[in-house]
Amino acid sequence: MRRGAGVFAQPPALRQGRHAPSAQSRRQRFQRDVTARHRFIVLGAGTAGLAAAHDLCLYGRAERVILADVDRSAVRVGETHLRRRLGRALTDNGTRLMGRAVDARRATALASALRGQDGVLSALPHALNPVAARGAINARAHWVDLGGPHATSRKILDLSKRAEKNGVAVVPDGGLAPGLCNILASRGIEQLESIDDVRLYCGELPETPRPPLGHKSIFGVNETLDNYFGRAVALQGGRVTDLVPFSEREEIDFGPPLGVLEAFVTGGATSTAPWTHEGRVRGYVYKTLRFPGHFEKIRALKDLGLLDERPVRVDGVPVVPRRVFTALAEPRLRFPGDRDQVVLRVIVRGRRHGVPAAVAYDLWERGDDNGSATEKVAGVTAAVVLEMLVTGAVPARGAVAVEKSVPAAAVIDALRRRGLAIKETWANEAR
Repeated sequence: MRRGAGVFAQPPALRQGRHAPSAQSRRQRFQRDVTARHRFIVLGAGTAGLAAAHDLCLYGRAERVILADVDRSAVRVGETHLRRRLGRALTDNGTRLMGRAVDARRATALASALRGQDGVLSALPHALNPVAARGAINARAHWVDLGGPHATSRKILDLSKRAEKNGVAVVPDGGLAPGLCNILASRGIEQLESIDDVRLYCGELPETPRPPLGHKSIFGVNETLDNYFGRAVALQGGRVTDLVPFSEREEIDFGPPLGVLEAFVTGGATSTAPWTHEGRVRGYVYKTLRFPGHFEKIRALKDLGLLDERPVRVDGVPVVPRRVFTALAEPRLRFPGDRDQVVLRVIVRGRRHGVPAAVAYDLWERGDDNGSATEKVAGVTAAVVLEMLVTGAVPARGAVAVEKSVPAAAVIDALRRRGLAIKETWANEAR
């Protein structure tokens, strides 16, 4: 066990047609987007989808925003919530907000919903994203999603030629982690002459840790375990490597009121960044933040076999331990009345003007009456990226890694204008 980060301890596309657009038509479209009005659809009416739809209505120069979900009740509730929050802004901006029931698992229904859209933001379960992204490309709409396992994102990136041919950009992993973390790291990297080490720390935490695990389930227990024990890709010695997931625990003091949190290697959140920065960055590692004690409790569950996915026989009946655990733990870890918070820190160390230097980016965002802080940050970040693609602020085409899709400084500025207090701190590390 060690304590780290001490130096910073205180705190749209062309309408569907028979032929792909020519290079000239794509240039003309890029120029027209400066004053055009745009049509967006958000797939998924959870808190992250609502946060994204809210941002698109306010800032996306939207003619129309559709909130879509397979659950009609969730669509009605979400649309009502958005109308109440947006008030006169819908009228003032000339934006139509609509709800629509869409089953993204049905190709015909999805194609109908995506037809005529300029931008698609997915807040769907990550397993549905590759097929839905293909649907967006066929509809000639830009695409951004909130992220998922590395293997899922790779399937989307493999659609690059089709997306480029149709004149649109497809950006997976545009949420929080992966997403904002990687964008902040890119901003630090571009400000240094050489980079020795990049450390990303992020946690979605309850405001008050409660037994039994000192944690609140936000994305679901099963998805959390997937992240804990999934593939953890990093850079070490300038080369892409796989780390052992759920390892390398350390403690970081964030100062009051957060105090000391624990951090450990988990999978997924580095996304494509190690490959993007290979050869320029020597080290690039992501760790999840939790309240102290959580790591040991999860490790005890794992050591006891309660997280195993291989069936065991109980009274002659095959039982998968992890399925039993998640079924029992999910309702006990929801704590629906408790608010969450996002704690994020990205540290980039290297040389600037010939001397050792480091830059840190910090964000502490707390949930409120409008919903989860975690899903707000993820949804708004994805919306900002999609707005930049659709409005032509950046001319990216094809399937693009999030850290290469948009200018990091512009994203940070946009998020700050929306009230996310991202703090940049420099330290001279010369001895």
